[in-house]
Amino acid sequence: MKSKLLLHILVLFISQLNAQTPELVGSIAPGVVGSAPANFSSVNNKLVFAANTYISSSPNRELHAYDPQTNSIQLLLDLYGQNTSGDPIALKSHNGKVYFAMADPTVGSLVYRPYVTDGTPAGTTNLLQLTGSNLSQTINPSFNSNPSELFTVYRNEIYFIATKINSPYDKAIYKTDGTLAGTTIAIDISNTTVFQNLIQGLMVYNDSLYFTGSFNGGVGSLYKSDGTTANTTLVKTNLSMFPPAGYAIYNNKMVFSAVEGFSNYETWVSDGSDTGTYQLAEINVAPFSGSEPAAFTLFNNKLYFLAKPAFDTLYLYAIDSTQGYNINPIKITKIGSIGNQTYSSIFKGESLLYFIGNADGVGDEPWISDGTTAGTQMLLDLNPGSPHSGVRDFITYCGDVYFSATNPLNITGENLYRTDGTSSGTVRIQGIAADPQGGRLIKDKIILNNVMYYGGSYDNALGEELYKYNVNCPIGLNDVYKKNILLYPNPAHNFISIARNGEPRQWSVEILDLTGRLVLKKVNYLSDEIIDIQNLPKGWYTITTVNNLGQYAVAKFIKN
Repeated sequence: MKSKLLLHILVLFISQLNAQTPELVGSIAPGVVGSAPANFSSVNNKLVFAANTYISSSPNRELHAYDPQTNSIQLLLDLYGQNTSGDPIALKSHNGKVYFAMADPTVGSLVYRPYVTDGTPAGTTNLLQLTGSNLSQTINPSFNSNPSELFTVYRNEIYFIATKINSPYDKAIYKTDGTLAGTTIAIDISNTTVFQNLIQGLMVYNDSLYFTGSFNGGVGSLYKSDGTTANTTLVKTNLSMFPPAGYAIYNNKMVFSAVEGFSNYETWVSDGSDTGTYQLAEINVAPFSGSEPAAFTLFNNKLYFLAKPAFDTLYLYAIDSTQGYNINPIKITKIGSIGNQTYSSIFKGESLLYFIGNADGVGDEPWISDGTTAGTQMLLDLNPGSPHSGVRDFITYCGDVYFSATNPLNITGENLYRTDGTSSGTVRIQGIAADPQGGRLIKDKIILNNVMYYGGSYDNALGEELYKYNVNCPIGLNDVYKKNILLYPNPAHNFISIARNGEPRQWSVEILDLTGRLVLKKVNYLSDEIIDIQNLPKGWYTITTVNNLGQYAVAKFIKN
């Protein structure tokens, strides 16, 4: 234990010695306006992101790629040109491609179409035919699901929800291999009425795809499928999921937010059967109210989430599988009023949970929890008193957690902060010569090849552009982060998955048999993907995952 502690101190010490100031990667938009890079993903060792170019004074938000090897930024797609933005969103990397949605201004502001890119202009194309100014072959991210999760990996293919080609423009579930020819309807619910069928939310559990769908224009019900219409079956009638809240697999059951009939959203549990699908608890008992649970996060063998027991309060809750699924969740602690902030996420660091909360007389600030009531508290009042600090976008980098928040010295928005989970170890990252106090407008972040990239502004002459921050993390010392991982199902037969934890990391996965022989390797694995083990012989296996920081985790499973 002492050697582990000394090693961790050494990691922090070396990180501090090698810390650098932020560095401008490139300026995409001219002058002081800035390109506002955001919605980052990566493919083939390139960053892929949305950024503004300008024609006259109007922004034109399109898809770009940055290649660290050539230090060049390239426009990948500008379908409409002029002053009309494609506004790429929901970027998801899978098997050497990035899937994303792009607005179609010929139809409406909330209508998007599915696209794919390999990081080159020639490899950036649409996945469904462009059909003109109607709803055909389009996605509505505000309705279908969480806009950041429009694309779902199931059995190593991408699935998404879009409208069919003819009126009444029913929703259907499509699957794609990343080509226009290979994009087809996978699941289609029958409709003989003039009312539109609706589908929302895609969840993967026990090698099945779950979603909410309506039959013949009726009420929403919970379905499961093997990815085909023929093998799509009803799980529970009159039950609709709440996709933006997310879901988790815990104790080999699916936990999610849903509403039954005309009630309100509460926490539900399902094992994939009608009788095994039930409301876990009614946290908000007020008439016509729901607790709206969200941000389900696995941590220390419990499932944590945020919910509202009353209209104006927000609490952190936990479910403990050792106490069974038929009890109320554990109320950890009140973390504030929900009037001033949309609380939608919990970020899991190496040893703590991070989220946004507020206390009486204090605005929105970063909070931490070790999973206990006593260990749940405000990390630091970054903007002292009642003003909010604008906390957002947590990410783990070289053993620490980084996030954005206001600089109280000059009240500029979204500086870059680093924390080790203690108030004394929470510091604002220094800026550059043009803005030594730390910049502003720093939001989305991504780690690529052990370097953190983000959009921000450190120079009034440039505006908001693409920057990088490199602490020269000593990858050779990252065995300090070794920990166990949760696999499901275990034992497994055809497929196995690593439990989701909400962390936007990519992994390399290696599976070894009992003799130590490598039997399967997969790169660019995301935590919500399924690993195909159908061809492995029966027996015990060891699975090792290594992320892009060099951190690794090990677990064992049985193939039966």
